[in-house]
Amino acid sequence: MDESAKSAPPSEDGEDSPQPQSRDEVVPSAGDAFAPTLHPSQRTGSIGGVAPMQGGWDLPLVERKRYLLDGIVAEGGHGRILRAKDLHLERLVALKEPIAPGSSTEDTFLREARITARLQHPSIVPVYEAGRWPGGPPFYAMKLVSGRSLAHVVEAMRTLEERLAALPHVLAVAEAMAYAHSQRVIHRDLKPSNILVGEFGETVVVDWGLAEELERPERHAPGTVLGTPAYMPPEQAAGQPVDERADVYALGTILYHLLSGRMPYTGVTSREILKQVVREEPAPLAQLQPRLPKELSGLVSRAMAREPSQRYPTARELAEDLRRFLRGQLVASHRYTPWERMMRFARRHRAALTVAAAAVVALMAGVVLDHQRILRERDRAEQKQAIAEKAEREATQRADALTLIDARSLVAQSPEHVFSQLASLSASFTAWGQARTLAANALAQGIPLTLRGHAAGLNQAIFSPDGLQVVTASDDRTVRLWDVKAGTSRVLETFGDEAWRTLFSPDGRSVASSGKDGQVRLTELATGTSRLLKGPTRPVMSLFFSPDGRRLFTADYGGELWVWETASGEGRRVGTHGDEAVDAGLLSDGRHLLSAGARDLSVRLWDVESGTGQLLVRRERPIHSLATAPQGGAFAVGVDEGQVLLWEGMGQPMRVLEGKSGPIHSLKFSPDGRWLAAHAASGPVLVWELPGGAPRTFASAPGWLASLAFSEDGRWLGATGRDGKARVWEVATGKPRVLHGAVAPITSVAFSRDGASVITTSQDGAGRIYDVVDHSTRILAVHTGKPSADAFSLMSRHLPLAERQSALMSKVLALAPTKDGRHGVSVGGLDGRLRVSRLDGTSTQEVQVGPGELTAADVSPEGSRLVTAGRDGTVTLWNEQSQRLQQFTGATGPLKAVALSADGSWVAAGEASGGIWLWEAASGQGRVLGRHEGVVRALAFSPGGHQLASGGADGTLRLWSLPNGEGRVLYRHQSEVSVVVFSPEGQRLASGSDDHTAWLHRLEGNTGQRLDLGGAGVSALDFSPDGTQLLVANAGSSSIQRWDVQTGKQRSPLLGHTHIVISWAFSPEGERLASASVDGTVRLWDLQTGESRPLQGHEGPVIRVAFSRDGRQVLSAGHDGTVRVWRDDLPLEPDELREWLRQVASR
Repeated sequence: MDESAKSAPPSEDGEDSPQPQSRDEVVPSAGDAFAPTLHPSQRTGSIGGVAPMQGGWDLPLVERKRYLLDGIVAEGGHGRILRAKDLHLERLVALKEPIAPGSSTEDTFLREARITARLQHPSIVPVYEAGRWPGGPPFYAMKLVSGRSLAHVVEAMRTLEERLAALPHVLAVAEAMAYAHSQRVIHRDLKPSNILVGEFGETVVVDWGLAEELERPERHAPGTVLGTPAYMPPEQAAGQPVDERADVYALGTILYHLLSGRMPYTGVTSREILKQVVREEPAPLAQLQPRLPKELSGLVSRAMAREPSQRYPTARELAEDLRRFLRGQLVASHRYTPWERMMRFARRHRAALTVAAAAVVALMAGVVLDHQRILRERDRAEQKQAIAEKAEREATQRADALTLIDARSLVAQSPEHVFSQLASLSASFTAWGQARTLAANALAQGIPLTLRGHAAGLNQAIFSPDGLQVVTASDDRTVRLWDVKAGTSRVLETFGDEAWRTLFSPDGRSVASSGKDGQVRLTELATGTSRLLKGPTRPVMSLFFSPDGRRLFTADYGGELWVWETASGEGRRVGTHGDEAVDAGLLSDGRHLLSAGARDLSVRLWDVESGTGQLLVRRERPIHSLATAPQGGAFAVGVDEGQVLLWEGMGQPMRVLEGKSGPIHSLKFSPDGRWLAAHAASGPVLVWELPGGAPRTFASAPGWLASLAFSEDGRWLGATGRDGKARVWEVATGKPRVLHGAVAPITSVAFSRDGASVITTSQDGAGRIYDVVDHSTRILAVHTGKPSADAFSLMSRHLPLAERQSALMSKVLALAPTKDGRHGVSVGGLDGRLRVSRLDGTSTQEVQVGPGELTAADVSPEGSRLVTAGRDGTVTLWNEQSQRLQQFTGATGPLKAVALSADGSWVAAGEASGGIWLWEAASGQGRVLGRHEGVVRALAFSPGGHQLASGGADGTLRLWSLPNGEGRVLYRHQSEVSVVVFSPEGQRLASGSDDHTAWLHRLEGNTGQRLDLGGAGVSALDFSPDGTQLLVANAGSSSIQRWDVQTGKQRSPLLGHTHIVISWAFSPEGERLASASVDGTVRLWDLQTGESRPLQGHEGPVIRVAFSRDGRQVLSAGHDGTVRVWRDDLPLEPDELREWLRQVASR
């Protein structure tokens, strides 16, 4: 800390540059400094572009007695580190706290804590806890690293061999910084004293006090210099903005210092060193170390290039080159001669990487070495190399594990950043199914089209009427016009101060904009002609056209209301509140203007033509918002008491809508006037259906004055969020969708006219366009019919589990892809209909199977045949075109189970009375194969089609031989058998029962094992495609148990559902599983790792799932009657997936 520069370099003429600021002075302490520049609806405790740590991070109070202090480890100008013992967890920690707490110091300190905690890497010190001591001062606890700084390690070195042996420490630092750069974080103060080398060889980067998040750049005074002069690049020494390449330069200087034994620049004062850094190059490393390998010298030279564009782009590329050097591979930054390549080949095959390299250099210099000593050194080098490679593998594995953890946390917070995280996984990474699942989950959150081009936070964005263009207003003083399809933009207007408001005229031919400087501009898009509409002199925060576009209205901080004729540009003042206006709006008649005063606390109506005003109400407490309905004549204001004052038209009495959640800061009518939405910072969004509906609540971002917007058709409502997320609700259902991506508060939200797209703006300087409708799923078919009451009582005990589950799943009895792979077939039990739907959603063909309800159905494995059973005992065979092939008679209904053999030659059905019928599919001839005592619940044909297994209410598992009709009891459960299944190769048979057990039977040898499942009865059971595992779900748990078929031991379960799992399906390649649950979700699992992601869309329990033939889509059927299809089409091959991730991350 004490080495950091506190002054800027002298200018070329010898005069001092502007003085830099200390760390306490660099970061503004509160958003209040920026609040006056924002519209009242946007004022919060955050600063422009950066969320304040003090107001944005609620730290818990921690009693000092939690830690036993044991002295000061280190102390700098602004903070100290203490050695302490955590008495709760019984471990030694390092506590860091500011020396002189203050608003600016505290914000900087908390920012450092947050960034350090966010970076999870083996070579970055982990943060255990952050909190406040009683009385307010903050602190954070981190791992206590015992060891020496790299600076002290370098001081003790005397030979080049010692220096080369320390290169793995720098590699560890470079890998840590590569990870930080992937998170868009730069350190800005890398130096040997900020690198700790532990007692066991671990290397840790510390002191992130000057770290910067590139997505949230800090605001510094021009010329501010931060860092340590001897290790900073020229641009940093000159007070210019820096990026990842500044850390690359610092890594180069650390290598320079390590290899040469001296810093690249030295001087008596910081100013003297800064002057050298800006104007001079250091002494060439090759001169200081003539024996240094050329590729290593070249690596350092590239890292320390004077021009940032000539350096490695990030630490990742530097780390890769350094790693290749240490492995004896070719280094990308060095040009090899044929002789060098030949010598490297010889060294590589003598397996003596580090020492042999030094030996070759020595031999080239003519030094004769003792042969035995060379061999000993070679062996020692090989041992060290093996240890180093093992440590590197372990470090790489840890880094990959942390990358996955980080990616998983980003799915819900910033899904667009997940892809770059996953793309950074190492070349040795193998769990690509897990990475694929995380990537697909992030993709399902909605990845926006991001508009970047502004240099500061955005205040507003609006679509053009045709949706092809967007106009944005920014604190960088510009208004930009964007081509949505191309993602390109041009500056449309430049203001003298921040641009606040902008919008298209109703015909889309012109753009109006206003700003803090009091200017109002009207720009013709066809010609680019800009007109300054003279009138207001105070900041203009409200701007809107009349519906016909012939007039433009404004309200400003001076309380004045203006109107202009857009054709001529002539304007006049309609009225004034004498001081700041809250807002203004045009009534639907186009002749009256509504306004509210922030100082005079009045609500007024103005006649636009005459300028006469009518006082509607005067308040004693503040008025915060107003809104006018585009249709119907209604208007409203939001007041301090959490109330909305509503007028349903001019001349109508005022009535009060109770919000009861604090001051109403935002109001919005839907375009048709049917809905009124309101928001207070301390509560949810409230929505009233007018004229007299009770308010409904939509959960919003806490502690934020949300801006609201309706889609043109009133179907959707959007709201901004301080948490970097916007929220969109379907108004009729209240179903929410969260829009991720921003890293700073959202300032505005707006819909395209067709309601298909929504755009958000953020203080991070970007606009983001999202599809409003989730395109990850679509409905293929809808089955109808009212289920029995038993369908809603799966946990009830008055009926057997199989009976309850049958009632729950009766809406859709079967679901499968057809053989051609282009359709999905579903069978409705209650409506008695068979539906064949194209997977692209373009058509559905349906057939009424019979006059009444269906009770059971089954589909052949390849999807070419389908069998249905009716309540009257009728069994029918169908092809994939829904054509009836055969009808079987003889059985008496109702039939509770039906099965079709794999080759389609046999059909079986189980009667409620216990009989088992078997028919020959081709001839339709049938016979009774045998009987159970009571209802037959489950049937399954063996893969070869020669045997049939059955289970019934009598608790028996039976096996029948089809050629001779002989049957035998394999096992007796203590309660009903609900499911039976053969293993894929046909050597094993499993049954599940209501007695909380499963039976695993080996047909060869006639032996078996009981699996005690716990919980409740079995709800689903099946073998894995390779036959090595038995998957089981029961009605007392939300997990999927996995049992090893060979050992009979339980493996780790699949955890993710929150309610009973009732069915599943394996993907064609057998590496994924789709499961259906009463919790209303489908889950897609990577079976190797257990990683899963939810598919949400059904209303109520999901009862059936299936994969498409190519495995790129998932079919699901719900208790709501809908049959849906979901995309799961990310690449399955690791190389293809990695390339896909890189392409998405680079967009």
